[in-house]
Amino acid sequence: MQNYKFSNQDKIILLTIILISLGYYIKYNFQGYVWREKIDFNAFYYATKAYFAGLNPYDHKNVLKMKLQDNILDYAEDFPLPPFTLFFFRLFNFLYIRYAQLIWLIFCNTLFFCAIYFIYKYIYDKFKDEQKKKVFALIFLFFSFHYYGATVWENALGNLNNILFFLLVATFFLYKKQKNLLAGICFGLACAIKIIPIVLIPFFLFKKKIKVIIYSLSIFLLLLTAPFIITGDKQVYNDWINHGLTNVYASHARPFNQSIKGFFMRIFSPKSFYTLPTKTIELITLITAAIIGIAFLIIAFKYRTYSELDDELYSIFVLYIIFASSRSWETWYMFLILPFNLQFIFLLKFSDKNFNIYTLLFFIAGFILVAVDFPYQDHRLLWGFKSIFTNLKLYGACCLTISFLMSIFSYSKNCINSALGQE
Repeated sequence: MQNYKFSNQDKIILLTIILISLGYYIKYNFQGYVWREKIDFNAFYYATKAYFAGLNPYDHKNVLKMKLQDNILDYAEDFPLPPFTLFFFRLFNFLYIRYAQLIWLIFCNTLFFCAIYFIYKYIYDKFKDEQKKKVFALIFLFFSFHYYGATVWENALGNLNNILFFLLVATFFLYKKQKNLLAGICFGLACAIKIIPIVLIPFFLFKKKIKVIIYSLSIFLLLLTAPFIITGDKQVYNDWINHGLTNVYASHARPFNQSIKGFFMRIFSPKSFYTLPTKTIELITLITAAIIGIAFLIIAFKYRTYSELDDELYSIFVLYIIFASSRSWETWYMFLILPFNLQFIFLLKFSDKNFNIYTLLFFIAGFILVAVDFPYQDHRLLWGFKSIFTNLKLYGACCLTISFLMSIFSYSKNCINSALGQE
């Protein structure tokens, strides 16, 4: 097949879109309030200082104690990450906090744009001989990341979801390139940082990518045990289990928590953001997440042999990260930049097939709901059944999931009909 190059007109269109997108990204991600106190990065920075000063890094009092030594007013959250991350953030302790925040912002945004580049390369490879579709896919890519409020708050808070996003994209891209070792390293690192990406293991299992699983589990176990191997310190693991993990898997009803558990807590909990979930809420959440998880497993297993459905199947497991977590903050929704682009690529690639128009409508609805910056300040909406208006991003994830499921079913039906027609 001939490998078409971009026409001059297409180059002008793409360059314009890129410049507009970068302009919006810089405007919204580097304006004043992004340079405010980075409460998540501050937790990483000062918890590390506490640990190397001989204190428990998972005790919030110790984090604040170390912060006071720098005489700054910025707040710092609890530290929830595994012990091995303390050795990585030690590198930033050699810098003053303000310089460390700047380096962290640059580092995270560099990885973010590396992830965008991976998606760009995937689009280019997918549409080698389909110039117009390639242009449309690239326009959506550059449009998607500057219209995404999650990236703004990620930069403002200084968390590490940019790194997780990069690792999830890199894992998929390297898997498609048959680079099992590198894919396993990226996937193992993602699991070690936040545990929850482990839900992607069935995808590789059903695809018989056992090497990816072995490499990733090796990296996962190596990183989790590294502090003990290096220092022999057992106490930090007890502190992590008793404080760090407890903090991670607790949940509360703030509307910024766009998880299934957050949804049920706002409906059924008393009017308090920090009320612990009742046993009933825990049970309802567990049943709901289990039903979704089992449905995804059945679908992934049934369609495991369809190589063209790799994009769809990987994406629904990325979506399950949102559904399975107790606290899916709004910033976590930046992970969905990958599924949105993969679905758009899929719809373009098979636009000549007989796909239901509702597949596209659910996709559009999902993107709008996830990208919208909804004002949660109206407390009349926060409790009881009125709170259904505060879960727009969760509804967007559900719409995107429906779009994926409709694509999977339509594609398999078309394949069956084509096989019958050939007979």
